[in-house]
Amino acid sequence: MPVSDDDENVLAAIRQDHLVGFVVQKPRGFFSVTGHLGLEDDDLDLYQTERLWLTLQGQDPEVWTTDDNAIKIPLAWRIFFIDSSAKQTHLSTVGHDFEVNFVLSRSYGVIFDDQNQERHYLPLIRRDHRVTAVYPARERQGIFYDEVEGEYPKSYNADDIVIHEVRTSPS
Repeated sequence: MPVSDDDENVLAAIRQDHLVGFVVQKPRGFFSVTGHLGLEDDDLDLYQTERLWLTLQGQDPEVWTTDDNAIKIPLAWRIFFIDSSAKQTHLSTVGHDFEVNFVLSRSYGVIFDDQNQERHYLPLIRRDHRVTAVYPARERQGIFYDEVEGEYPKSYNADDIVIHEVRTSPS
């Protein structure tokens, strides 16, 4: 569902439904049944991980603690970009009067000083066309998954996740 200032009422209504566990924005076709075709190794693993219930739940800024006890870190966010040059252009455009950390080729983490700074910069960051996603940073405490023993979080089938698309009329 595309999110804009006009969609806040729709999102609030969806969140009021007691059957809704979380709400995240994903591009059309994200849960395509053929999206994994042709992917191998790391690309396939990444594709599958991005569609796990816990991964999606952790991306909702309204969820403070996920089902696997990942706790939202106040004022900390992860910003993702279309490519590495977009990240540099973005920082020079939006500015970075905040702490930037965990810089990777297509993403970086931010920690804002306070809620006022967060309220000022997050809308600027989200409006940048070079930004593909903005998620809250999380910290997992006390749960670890052993690759050898295979103790992983439960993977949910995409059919278990309800997808809502909201169409807004052009203004």
